[in-house]
Amino acid sequence: MIELPPDIPNPEPTPVEIIENCVKFNSQHFGVPELAIKAILDVEGGKMCTVSKNSNGSYDLGPMQINTIHMSSIKEQYPEATIKDIACRPCLNITLGTWILSKRINEVDDIWKGIGNYHSKTPKYHDKYLEKITSSITTLTR
Repeated sequence: MIELPPDIPNPEPTPVEIIENCVKFNSQHFGVPELAIKAILDVEGGKMCTVSKNSNGSYDLGPMQINTIHMSSIKEQYPEATIKDIACRPCLNITLGTWILSKRINEVDDIWKGIGNYHSKTPKYHDKYLEKITSSITTLTR
């Protein structure tokens, strides 16, 4: 069970310029299309310092709503990252979310399946998430 730090501030919108700069950098760094990252940010709807509890006892953190089930692999790769950092430092959140997304894409060598797997590998949740992503991409590209 994950313990949340008591000093996480209230959620607030992430400044657009931070999102743009971090998405652009991480898209290039991890080889993930900017539009995929932006669509996930849109669908997840998280803000800086958002902490959402899930029915299984895990939490989703920050703008990309990174699930705490990833904490052990995050700690291996980014040992300094704390739950508060992941929730409240938007560029770190986007970096970690894009890193996780790139891992999901590379696991299956398919961008769409990887995007769906970012949310869940369970088909009914995966497919519903991809519907939301498709809708978001349509809106973002208008």
